[in-house]
Amino acid sequence: MDAFITILIVDDEQKIREGIRRLINWENAGFKIVGEASNGQQAVHLIQRLQPDIVITDLMMPEMDGIELTTIIQKQYPSIRFIVLSSYDDFSLVSQSFKNGAVDYLLKPTLNSENLLKIVEKTAHTIEKDEASISKRERLIQKLNHYLYNSTEQYFSEEETLGNYFQLLYTDTQLYDNKQQLLSFLNNTDLFFEDEKTYLPFYGNNNECGLVFFSKNKTTISKEDFLSSLQTLNLVNNQAFFLLSDVHPIDHLKEKNNYFSNQFGSQSFYFKQEFIVKESELFILNKGNSFDTKKFIRDLLNNDFSLSLLRIEKFLDQMILSFVDPIVLKQQASSFFYTLISSLEEAYPQNELYHKLRTTFFADINNSNYLEDFSQTILQTTQKIRKELIKNDASIQTNEDELVNEITRFIQENFHKNLSLKLLSDTFHFSYNYLSSFFSKRFKSTFTDYLNTIRLKESKKLLIHSTLNVSEISETVGYSDVSYFSKIFKKEFGITPSRYRKEKRL
Repeated sequence: MDAFITILIVDDEQKIREGIRRLINWENAGFKIVGEASNGQQAVHLIQRLQPDIVITDLMMPEMDGIELTTIIQKQYPSIRFIVLSSYDDFSLVSQSFKNGAVDYLLKPTLNSENLLKIVEKTAHTIEKDEASISKRERLIQKLNHYLYNSTEQYFSEEETLGNYFQLLYTDTQLYDNKQQLLSFLNNTDLFFEDEKTYLPFYGNNNECGLVFFSKNKTTISKEDFLSSLQTLNLVNNQAFFLLSDVHPIDHLKEKNNYFSNQFGSQSFYFKQEFIVKESELFILNKGNSFDTKKFIRDLLNNDFSLSLLRIEKFLDQMILSFVDPIVLKQQASSFFYTLISSLEEAYPQNELYHKLRTTFFADINNSNYLEDFSQTILQTTQKIRKELIKNDASIQTNEDELVNEITRFIQENFHKNLSLKLLSDTFHFSYNYLSSFFSKRFKSTFTDYLNTIRLKESKKLLIHSTLNVSEISETVGYSDVSYFSKIFKKEFGITPSRYRKEKRL
């Protein structure tokens, strides 16, 4: 061999990793251990950076097990060979690893230098054999994936791809029920050109995948051609969604791919009826508008739930028209409705609808993959709440009429005492804020003004029909300070109590 065959060891047990290192004089045998990892996640990062020829991996590991790791290797690094380590009871996992492309396996209890070297040399022979027969296109696929998803890889030349003009077709495997079908379609499609070298598939670590098309001139594939060619995929999975962009020069390919990766989930929210969307058609997503929280909270404190609901609807409509990032949109909607529904539950503890909404609404909003689904959830929820509020209004009106009578009677019987709104709220078991609002709405005045009206009306009767002096009348109707009584009496009637008595007794 002209160069060492490189090996990465992956096992969560340090003694196993050390044992594999010490069992063989690797460099004398033509191999080199280039790294170790204690789980699959660490291994993925090392594979990206080190590009080993062989990976020896355990199957049972924390964070990311060997099956997940071998799946990633098969998809993204098909040239890398891997050998799995197992215990006697891991054969179902071993079977799965062979489906993922494992070359061989070793039982940990029987691990020795002879068995290990034999299997590693056998694996190295398959690498040498494959290197001689691997096609240029397969090399380019590996190079493209390495370029897009390895932070240290900076260059992918136009000369390598035999093209000068590029198009990026991007999607996310999470949208597809059958991911393997999608990957197979992208890797084997011959719908675009007769020459297979005119497109390359790519597969990222975070579910992203797609195709890169290239040509020697400025000729590009139209959106309509893509729609026609990928129609079969769209029929199989109606959630299929692609982003499309022209890329020139090729140095912008990685940047464009990262941009699509960041934008994909948010943009797809606004494109339920679209299958392929060009970059020029994407929305500029905003972070949201300011909401008048003070007015919203004030409405809730006043039990004006209809107005609170209307404020939410108008605000969410504005956010939708502004194309707000769906993450922000969902967060805002959840926050507003949580506050509203909690207030409704407190106001109407016997109403089962509000309790049910609490358990269903937030899950429905969170699971809304598209604007249409989100809007439908908001519409249905507001209709249910509004319908329930209308039903409640009839009973509220009856209850409020009774409350008005009770409060009027109580004030009439006790106006001469040291009355206050707090005393009233404690007596009738309502919050201070609610009773204050109630007075304004039903009596068309503040509590203080209403109480003064009752007291002054009674004082006029006493001034005319009793022999009490002004100071005694003041105290009788509830004013301990006669000067204050005289002041508000004159303000209300334009005359002092004494003058009023003289004029009315003539």
